[in-house]
Amino acid sequence: MNGINELLIESQDVQLLVTEGIVSGSKKLIDTAITKLKELLKRIVNFIKEKIQAGSKAVKALLSKIKGHGKPLTIDAGESELKVLNMSAATRIVQSMIDMHKEVNKIVGSIMSTNGSNTITFNTYKDAIDQCEDIYNKYCDNLMITYKNPHDLDVLKLGSLEDTISDTSRAVLTTIDRVTMIIKATKRIEEDGDIKILLHNLVNIENNLMDMTRRLKMVQSRIEASLRVALKLQYGNK
Repeated sequence: MNGINELLIESQDVQLLVTEGIVSGSKKLIDTAITKLKELLKRIVNFIKEKIQAGSKAVKALLSKIKGHGKPLTIDAGESELKVLNMSAATRIVQSMIDMHKEVNKIVGSIMSTNGSNTITFNTYKDAIDQCEDIYNKYCDNLMITYKNPHDLDVLKLGSLEDTISDTSRAVLTTIDRVTMIIKATKRIEEDGDIKILLHNLVNIENNLMDMTRRLKMVQSRIEASLRVALKLQYGNK
């Protein structure tokens, strides 16, 4: 079960389980939440490898088929209704995910440096993450535009944005590895003190990692669609 919709549903279930465990203080619920969180992170890793990294290979294969992809296409589409990526909106969304990743890494680093200390809270970084969320919400509905002139389909920029997505997805994998290390230490932390704040932090971290993953894939899928438009413009229906 590695489809993005299934992962989102599972993420919501884990968040609910963590909330119930925190409110009730039930050790059984907390232990179950930790197990489910670990399993979900593994599935996010698989999604990145099977969808985003595989998608990157597909994008590169398309790029290799496009003639003169070092410059915008010069084919006049006339009254075309072909849809291509809005580079301005997509670039802002990807950058907002990079910025969100930086904030999440700060949280993870803080937790690791204090061995899960309860003095670290996700809320410390919430404003910066909310700003990234606001940028996404502002541009997510304007990701595709109608192709009208060559500069609407700059293949070189599409390739560069794909490289950024690929690099960011690898960085997300590294962060998930670090979060998994924290989860492995939860038994010791639970024995030494209250684990509730740590769980609150971890489920919020997971939620942001999930958002980054699905949004990077969303932009990547639009890049691939735009490159298929480029091939159509160059070669007809081939």
